[in-house]
Amino acid sequence: MRFRSLKKILWKEEAVLPVILVIGKTIAYYVLMNIVLPELMNIGSPGYIFLRLLGLFLFSNIMSNMAMCMLVDPTVNPKQLIPQFELRKNSNDWHECRKCEILAPPRSHHCRICQVCVLARDHHCYFTACCIGHRNYRFFFYLVFYTFFASLISFIVSSIFWFVLQGGSYEFFEIHLIWIEIGIPVGKFAFVVLYILMLLVLVVSAWELYNRWPIIRYGATYFEASSKNFLYDQGMRSNLEIFFGQRMHWTWISAFIPSQLQHDGIHWRKTDGSKGDWTI
Repeated sequence: MRFRSLKKILWKEEAVLPVILVIGKTIAYYVLMNIVLPELMNIGSPGYIFLRLLGLFLFSNIMSNMAMCMLVDPTVNPKQLIPQFELRKNSNDWHECRKCEILAPPRSHHCRICQVCVLARDHHCYFTACCIGHRNYRFFFYLVFYTFFASLISFIVSSIFWFVLQGGSYEFFEIHLIWIEIGIPVGKFAFVVLYILMLLVLVVSAWELYNRWPIIRYGATYFEASSKNFLYDQGMRSNLEIFFGQRMHWTWISAFIPSQLQHDGIHWRKTDGSKGDWTI
């Protein structure tokens, strides 16, 4: 597993959005765990402990999968490619990338933003400031999955807290201006903004999960699934192993659980898309 240098991650204009997202998620986690949850349940009760642990599990997985998604390098490494004259002789699926000046493997595509070819490129994700491809798709999927799950629970809990317990009105705090003796209640406004953002994240992550299902199911990329081009479908189990690796049953626990990918992301075999017969 190759990692990207921090210089390539941090010193980019689009890295501002991931930083904002990390700050926003941290604030939302703090508000939900330290303000909303104690109002819903007694501190120390079984329900309180369960939701506290669940919140910690979701938050840690969102952050760790986002970090790994950004750190793992999904790009083509020319040093790992076999001599180009052999590729031309054995396969017609390889294509020349004039910008990278390499003979690129099948399913790899050049990203105009990253300025490099990406193995089994799915798309460029602005929320992580990197391309999603063969090596980091696992982390991207769990990032979307746990974001959806966390935003769903947060939205439900916040709705109960705000509309049932507080009757639609609640002030978290006041900002007191030193130079004038008045307090400006901004708690309600802040909570409304947070509530709307949670709903927005819920809708976006749900839509992303909906779009990811045919990709996972048929072992495709986003563009292949959009055109219903399932030429690389190896069956659901094999497809899952390609995305999540040999220890795919344990990868949901943490982004830091190693799971070796069985496919190199370079040499792909085709099926006819219906009968499952392999063709070279």
